[in-house]
Amino acid sequence: MTHLRVTPVVALAAIAALGLAVLAGPAQAQNASRTRIDASGSFVVTSLCPFPVGVDAHVVGYQVTTWLPTGGSLIRTHLNETDVYSANGVGLVGSYTFNIQVTTDADGNNIQGSQTGTLVRVPLPDGTTFMVAGRVNVLSAQTDYISHPDSGTTRNLDGLCAALAG
Repeated sequence: MTHLRVTPVVALAAIAALGLAVLAGPAQAQNASRTRIDASGSFVVTSLCPFPVGVDAHVVGYQVTTWLPTGGSLIRTHLNETDVYSANGVGLVGSYTFNIQVTTDADGNNIQGSQTGTLVRVPLPDGTTFMVAGRVNVLSAQTDYISHPDSGTTRNLDGLCAALAG
């Protein structure tokens, strides 16, 4: 349903969250639900390094949906993700924890959405770390992989690409 990294796995989690909110409807206005999320998927990122990077992502977490008195919903999702980044015969493993929050209106339209936390953390062979931490507006993401948050920090992207270059 990240990041934010908008990965297919993060997108699946967000879509599942929104689907539950829309199905619940206004009748559930005062109730909340908690759902476990287990998702995985593989995809190729073309906006991270000068070459394609394969990502094999695994997400585990929980989502709490609260239905608002106005008929919309507030969906909070806490995720733990482990990814394997690969290119040119090199594989690197990253693990991180982050949150996604989406607010919908009474018709199920997304009106606010953000991802916060350690969006990416990948230890590199030279002892340094590639890391993205902060906050991203998930509704305005324009790339297949967000490596620069709206607020926060990106550290050592060049190191990640150098390590994956082989």
